[in-house]
Amino acid sequence: MLEKEKSKEIDFSKICPSIFAANFLNLKESLNYAKYKGVKLIHLDIMDGHFVPNISFGPKICEDILSYNYFNFDAHLMIENPEKFIPKFMNPSISYITIHYEIKKNIVELINQIKLSKVKAGISIKPKTSFEELINFLKESDLLHKIDLILIMSVEPGFSGQKFIDEVMPKIKKAYDFKIKNNLNYIIQVDGGINFNNCYQILDNGADLLVMGANFFK
Repeated sequence: MLEKEKSKEIDFSKICPSIFAANFLNLKESLNYAKYKGVKLIHLDIMDGHFVPNISFGPKICEDILSYNYFNFDAHLMIENPEKFIPKFMNPSISYITIHYEIKKNIVELINQIKLSKVKAGISIKPKTSFEELINFLKESDLLHKIDLILIMSVEPGFSGQKFIDEVMPKIKKAYDFKIKNNLNYIIQVDGGINFNNCYQILDNGADLLVMGANFFK
């Protein structure tokens, strides 16, 4: 009962359901459910089977999802060569395109490519990557003021339904404190193992948006 009661209190505009965890036999039904709950932003997990050990879906299915014509979307590119796919997500319904810091190549060019498309640019880090490492890179690359969203992974990316890694929580607080101290405007998004029990603590530590998969749709 506690989990069900708490779910009534949450501000669903802060929840970004991962469509990867939806029922692909009836995607429209899943989108209707998200709309009913008051969701504003849908998360698109794009996996290539190389950067992460799984494959999700590609531009064709995304195009069909975007045609629902109600939500805004953010595209999380968990792929080794995002430069090949960024143009495919330059859509008026896409609010953010997020790439991973760990690809370690062409990040400056990729962020600039996203910004030139007039879509907001995000950068994501895996659980084992420290916030300090990311910030040092952004400073050295003169990207700090170009980043619109920092996505902190709270599970190893690739599979839905994993348990939240508690050691990630201080990283969320660091991202929030650094933003406030330096008067920055990036959104803090957290992805992985989020449910209607731990979401409150994650928000209290400074997260703005929570990606929720299995616990939202199931």
